[in-house]
Amino acid sequence: MKLKFFITVCLGLLVSLQSYSQFASTPCAAGPLPNACAPNTINLTNAFTNSGVINPSTENGVGCNSIGSNITAGQIGGSGGSQAYDGWFTTTVDPSGNVSIYAAGSDPVVGIYSGTCGSLTLVSCDDDGGTSLDALASATGLTPGATVWIRVWDYNGGTGTYTIAPSGGTPPANDNCSNAQTLTVNGAPVSGTGYCATVEASDWQDCESNTEGNVWYSFTPATSGQTTVNITNISCFGSGNGVDVTVMTGNCAAFSSVICQQAISSNSAINFTGIGGTTYYIMVDGDNAGGANSLCNFNIDVDLASPVCGTVDFHAEENVSPYNIITPFPSTMSCTDDWVYLLADDTVTSGNYISPALNFIVNSNVDNNDQIWIYSGGTAALGSGTAIFANPIPNSTTYTVYGGWLSASTSYYLELCNTSGNIPWQVENAGTGTTLGSGTSNSGNGSCQRFGPFSPDGIATWTSNAPAGSINLTTTNGVTYFDPAIAGPGSYQVTYSWDDENGCTGSSTKTITVTAPYSFTSLSYNTVCRNTGNVSPVIVADAGGSYSSGTLGGSLNTSTGVVNTNTAPAGTHTITYTLGTMPCGVQGVATITINPVNTVSAASSSPNVCVNTAISNI
Repeated sequence: MKLKFFITVCLGLLVSLQSYSQFASTPCAAGPLPNACAPNTINLTNAFTNSGVINPSTENGVGCNSIGSNITAGQIGGSGGSQAYDGWFTTTVDPSGNVSIYAAGSDPVVGIYSGTCGSLTLVSCDDDGGTSLDALASATGLTPGATVWIRVWDYNGGTGTYTIAPSGGTPPANDNCSNAQTLTVNGAPVSGTGYCATVEASDWQDCESNTEGNVWYSFTPATSGQTTVNITNISCFGSGNGVDVTVMTGNCAAFSSVICQQAISSNSAINFTGIGGTTYYIMVDGDNAGGANSLCNFNIDVDLASPVCGTVDFHAEENVSPYNIITPFPSTMSCTDDWVYLLADDTVTSGNYISPALNFIVNSNVDNNDQIWIYSGGTAALGSGTAIFANPIPNSTTYTVYGGWLSASTSYYLELCNTSGNIPWQVENAGTGTTLGSGTSNSGNGSCQRFGPFSPDGIATWTSNAPAGSINLTTTNGVTYFDPAIAGPGSYQVTYSWDDENGCTGSSTKTITVTAPYSFTSLSYNTVCRNTGNVSPVIVADAGGSYSSGTLGGSLNTSTGVVNTNTAPAGTHTITYTLGTMPCGVQGVATITINPVNTVSAASSSPNVCVNTAISNI
């Protein structure tokens, strides 16, 4: 049972044996109960005789809500005269012009009167509007701050002890949305209360579309993820149906509901996917099921689950369809091997997404004629950008296109074609599940509708010491390549780093060693004189290469490396042996010195003498 504003009846000191505190036997002797916005106990004893105020209803119970028929729900005295005891107290109309009284006990009846103590007018009366035989009397449209008189008697005409909670006290500090109490995410629970809470005309409607006295909270998660609003230690006076909790985004003037849960009477956790940086509002109000409010104390807190971070790693794939994964990772490659893709692992391997990714979801109501297209880049114009996916939508199913290895700096568009019947669609970040857009499509046959743009979260970065051109380090989508033929022989470190911008970061480094396909050890030539014929190289290397020199010209055989000293010019010459194409080939460099020949005259002979050669016996 519920009430919007409640009034508590308390008994204190006896006044001439006719009153208990400010609970008195006559209206003019009555006053407020000791505890505003909290349960009070009153005792209706045989000292509280009939006050003589005009009866609130006729004998058939008209004017009071009763569980019976043809009964006297509110008759004090009158024919029969058995119901002779009544008591009074006062309370104040709240700022919204409302008064609500909840009374629990054997079988209380409550009436609300306006006017003056000597001239009272019945405004509202209730017998069984609360749980079981509890009474719930309420009145609206009264003058804020005015005094009203509350009359209490027993349905059976006797005496009794009752617990009553009155409105009229000071509302909680967070009674209005504009004064919402800020909750610290993952902080300790804070205590809250619905006692004396009011309802504003602008308040959001709860799950039952019947908002009662409510209080407000707000919080802003730093990151996206599983978010839980916890309501615990609920202690209610009233119907016992507990509280309703509504979570919203927006502002106090315009809200959008995220999730709502009603009739919470025991510890409860309300879960949803929160978006980092978004401010959420929580409205807690008394549950209205059964027509009665709950006045409740409770604890409330908000938890944000630690993000489920994927293990950052990457793998290699072949560069032709079906793009098989290369297992194990090619940590050693030959210079002649084909280039490979390097890709961040998918969610199945990593445990969560570690590259920018989107899910494009199309729900049921489709037929075999419907098509889905996904474009990279472009504008709002149909067909603009680069189509990266196109497919018929399977009939009567929920169809999800996983767009992995996308770029956070690129806009993506969804196009649905030949649709009819308002096909629901949704685009979400693959890792966090955060919805980026949703709606319906009804393009009609031969036409398409475009939705977007959408951009995934996350920063993907590649770094490496490999030579320029052998790897793409400017990509931001978790995909690059490595070409050993351009890198050349050597050891290269490749690092992939990921920041999902939601609390998850990581990196992975792998070494790729590129080996030369050819062997070369040494190359040398002996020093010779001109005109001494052919000189062969002394080489330790794989065969099949070629020789070159910038100064020997035709005197060098480029296939064998033989130098013809008869035609070669004197001097020191550089000869290069090359096998394969650089940078994957090998090269060896040597020099050959060819000394000139001089003629020496003597009495006995005229020999040719090589320069720098010792001469004897001339």
